Amino acid sequence: MFLVRYWWTLPLGAIVLAAGIIQPIWMLASCFWKVPRSAAWRALRWLVAFSVVLVYISYALVIEPPQAHAFYLLAPLALVFAFYCWARVDSPRWRRVAAVVLGANIAFHAVLESIRVGTLSLYTNRAVVADAIRLKEPEIVGHRRAYAVDPGPRSLQDPSRPYEPVRDLKVLDPALKVGFGRPANWTLTIVNTNPRVAYRDILYFATYLGGDGRTVERHHEFIREIFQPGERRTIELNDGFAPRSFDRAVWEVAAAEALLPAPSLGRPHPVSRSVSSCALFCF
Repeated sequence: MFLVRYWWTLPLGAIVLAAGIIQPIWMLASCFWKVPRSAAWRALRWLVAFSVVLVYISYALVIEPPQAHAFYLLAPLALVFAFYCWARVDSPRWRRVAAVVLGANIAFHAVLESIRVGTLSLYTNRAVVADAIRLKEPEIVGHRRAYAVDPGPRSLQDPSRPYEPVRDLKVLDPALKVGFGRPANWTLTIVNTNPRVAYRDILYFATYLGGDGRTVERHHEFIREIFQPGERRTIELNDGFAPRSFDRAVWEVAAAEALLPAPSLGRPHPVSRSVSSCALFCF
């Protein structure tokens, strides 16, 4: 949906996509090539294989999902391995090709960040973070994880601020449009009717029903944004792909994380923003 909305990024995106597919295939194939009289290459291949197995075993023993930054200390090993793989085709011509690919990659990510700085960046809610730091109230932004060293409450515990996400978060005029290739594009307005509680990470369910009323598919995802008390926001939301056959669809709020309001924001004005839940961090 990012490429559909910003179609002019397609040429750069195509180069980056092709490189992202070709590179791991080439490196995997390189593992089976022999380099005469190269004990270092043989040892490196075993070390890389051991590292991959080690990462898989390590994540099999914990509840955290795999995240590349958590084992970034293996980057030097990956880089040395890549140097060996690409040395087979090293030449002035291929260096020019590599320069073009790297240049396209830098340009694509620069464009990507310039677009996302107003939608997915921390700075779209900078005032909220600033208030939390200034007032030393982390619950303006979120709650500490239960397994942190000094965890806080898992949810907002303030009797003077009663809340119920399903009741407080009103969904107005949800409209579904299925595009070419069957992406499910929703347009809807969310209103936080609670005057004393903010919400973030809204969990929603989109249910696609057949003509007989039975559920064909049910999708769920989070809207990872903060809604201040009284805030009304119109959202364009991508919900992945719609089923091949359905009669109607229902969009509803299932849960949300309650927070303290950000004092500096007061009563916000209506805004409109696009959100892609299925591809929030695709690129």
